[in-house]
Amino acid sequence: MMVKGLRPPIGFIVQSPMNLMRCFYPGALGSSWSNRFQRQMTMLKAVGPGKPPPPNVNWRGDWGGQPGDRGSGGDRLLAHMRETDNVRSGRTNLDRDSATYTRFVSYNVLSSSLSTPTTFPECDPDALLEENRLQKLTIKLEREITFRSVVCLQEVSIKWSGALHTFFSKNGYHFVFSGYGNRFNGYMGVGIAVPVHDFDILDVDLTRVADVKQWPRSPKEELSGISKVWKDFTSTRLGKAMFPQERPPDSAYVGARKRHNIVVFARLRSKRNGHVVCVANYHMPCAYMQQGLMVIHLSLVVNQVQKLCGEDPVVFCGDFNMQPDQGLYKMVVEGIVPEDLDPEVPAYDSWLPTAPEKLLSTYKEFTGSEPEFTNYAKTGDKPEFCATLDYIFISPDLEVVDVESLPTQEEVAGPLPNEEEPSDHLLIAATIRISDKQEKKPENEGKDKQGESISDSEAEPNEENNA
Repeated sequence: MMVKGLRPPIGFIVQSPMNLMRCFYPGALGSSWSNRFQRQMTMLKAVGPGKPPPPNVNWRGDWGGQPGDRGSGGDRLLAHMRETDNVRSGRTNLDRDSATYTRFVSYNVLSSSLSTPTTFPECDPDALLEENRLQKLTIKLEREITFRSVVCLQEVSIKWSGALHTFFSKNGYHFVFSGYGNRFNGYMGVGIAVPVHDFDILDVDLTRVADVKQWPRSPKEELSGISKVWKDFTSTRLGKAMFPQERPPDSAYVGARKRHNIVVFARLRSKRNGHVVCVANYHMPCAYMQQGLMVIHLSLVVNQVQKLCGEDPVVFCGDFNMQPDQGLYKMVVEGIVPEDLDPEVPAYDSWLPTAPEKLLSTYKEFTGSEPEFTNYAKTGDKPEFCATLDYIFISPDLEVVDVESLPTQEEVAGPLPNEEEPSDHLLIAATIRISDKQEKKPENEGKDKQGESISDSEAEPNEENNA
């Protein structure tokens, strides 16, 4: 799938989808993947508003094989787009299927401040250049605009946010973005892009996940004047060197309180048939050495998203920094908190993590398993990492129609980024069928013990942040 070749100069103007392939996948046009891409783009040109389908086209076969095959976006989505445009021109009434078919995308784009040769020493320096990566990202997003996808992006730096706002606006999208990071990572954040031609945006919510619950102060925080001076000194670099201390037992808990990660939420209504669906986007803290921190944040964000949804179905996208064989994953797909997951909540806080109604993983539902990987990186002097961290979760009453086909590790000239991929993550996508026959959700029995919790206005600010 990924074949190395020469990169085009930055000033090269791409004239057609096939030129895109020749630019960034040189020599790949003979592969089955690229042949499918060529057929798809030919059909997409033919299904614009008012255009009839091309003659003698096998919609299912040319779009990606038989039902159950791994596709590249979904033959049903393409056919639905064609019929939707006919509806707008008064040609048909879609009596045979009144559902909404929408493609949802999740993509960690790799912050523009993090793609340095020092961070990725085994990658081609040219593949790490900001301008090269942004150009390749734009090409990927142009394809999603053709599909009228709802796009969820993570690690969007402040520097790139302006360019993406402009890009989406010019293409009929509304981009909701919130940055929360620090200077080191480019004040990166997450965003959702919605095609305004297809959806009304009913409401939007931006929540700092750590503010969802109350954080009672520990007895140690009630310090005398001398104790406070000593604590301040031992927290400095000099103090740590002179008086090294073990990690306090509540460090994961305190760390969870300090994280600034924000979840972006939007409630959408189809302009064609009024179907309502919620979409949420989150980038979980990357804190593998503090499992309790991740357990706390996962519980808080999943409960918050489902609380915001109410009775409406949800598509929950993100880089969750968890692997399919881990207990964190089970919290989402099984709706339980595994016993071996220690939330590391101190005795002075009665709150415990809960897992609300389970969600389905789109790739697992459609293909029977999660992708081999979605993140392939070699950073600094750390070992090479290749695993699945990115997911698109959905409510049980939604139906997965198709998912984006992903390569195996053997098919990738890794680690990433490389000449073809602008990020160390892969773009994932799923086409979802949204109908008006969805079953009502049962009452959530696993609510937070605090009910509607508020933030601790005196919580300490955090200057280290937050992947």
